[in-house]
Order: sequence, then structure tokens, then C-alpha cells
Amino acid sequence: LTIYGSVVEFDVRLEEAARTVGANEQQAIFKIVIPTLMPVFVSASAIAFCTSMSAFGTAFTLANNFEIIPILMYTEYTNYFNISVASAMAIFIGLVCVLLNMLARLILEKE
Repeated sequence: LTIYGSVVEFDVRLEEAARTVGANEQQAIFKIVIPTLMPVFVSASAIAFCTSMSAFGTAFTLANNFEIIPILMYTEYTNYFNISVASAMAIFIGLVCVLLNMLARLILEKE
């Protein structure tokens, strides 16, 4: 939904202007459309990652045959009482979330 709103509101005149001055369709997409929508892609990625990392209950209930970081962290702490590994995973998740949010903010502030 985050990407949909921006794609719908995208000013098609920008792409048409690029085509008018000689850009082919591929050049217009890679030089105009994607850079214009890049902040939306970064924001949507950050939101999706942070949400997926915080949805522990759903993942714990549904994940039987695959392992994801929050479940590994929980298993390391509860089953093996390996606090150092669980803490390292938690710090990793936190750092990735902070870095993605900082990247999104930097890209959005460029505009």
C-alpha cells in the first residue's frame, strides 16, 4: 500500500519529458521513474523489515520447518540459555532497523 500510493500519484509527465528529449523506455525507467520512487522503496522496505521482526508471535506459531532470527534468538535464550548469542542477535536486529530507518530518512530529506 505504501508503494501503491506513490505509484498512483507519480507524475507521468516526467517520464514523457524524458522520452521527448530522446530517452528510450528503459532509460526513462532507470533514470527518472526508479530514482523518483526510490524513497518509497526504501521506506516500504524498512517498514516491512521492522514489522516482520516484531511479529514474533505469528512467526513462532506458524514457523515449523524454517528458522528466522527472532525464533533463533528465542530458542537460544530459552532452550540453551545462551544469553550472549541471543543478545548479539537482538543487537543485530536493532542495528538493521536503525540503519534502515536512517537510510530512509536520508533519502527522504534529499528531496
